[in-house]
Amino acid sequence: LPQAFKERMMQLLGDEYDTFIATYDDQDVRGARINTLKINPSDYLDTKRLELEPIPYAHDCYKLISDDVAVGRLPEHHAGIIYMQDPGAMAALGALDIPVGAKVLDLCAAPGGKSGQAAAKIGDTGLLISNEYVPKRAKITVGNLERLGVRNAIVTSLDTKEFKKMYNTFFDVVIAD
Repeated sequence: LPQAFKERMMQLLGDEYDTFIATYDDQDVRGARINTLKINPSDYLDTKRLELEPIPYAHDCYKLISDDVAVGRLPEHHAGIIYMQDPGAMAALGALDIPVGAKVLDLCAAPGGKSGQAAAKIGDTGLLISNEYVPKRAKITVGNLERLGVRNAIVTSLDTKEFKKMYNTFFDVVIAD
């Protein structure tokens, strides 16, 4: 990893940095986020359908303990109750303090994991614009956000520089990766 990245993450994560950086050593880590738009995480955890371990740097995100579970075939995956996502990708939104009601722009949205995570933070009173330049990938984002039950999102497929022209100071948070 680039040293500048490590230093920035150390600054953002503080005491949780060592736990975060250790995830890079385990290449087989699978992560799952419990979608708070559909269920309270403690209610899902009480079902014990999956063996999950909390990820300390990302709220409502977990490390999947069992390697033999085909999560994509589970009903709760299809219902949008859980979303499989790389723990490193979860860290980006875990580090951001996005308030309820915020206006969020995700410039590189596909396949929609970070957009879904942002939608859970802003609640029903915020606005999410999920942009994916490649139209085919934008359609995947639409499908994932629908499955997650996101009701206040618009998916676009624009060159990112167009947003500065149209919405120079509109958004509270901009996600770009």
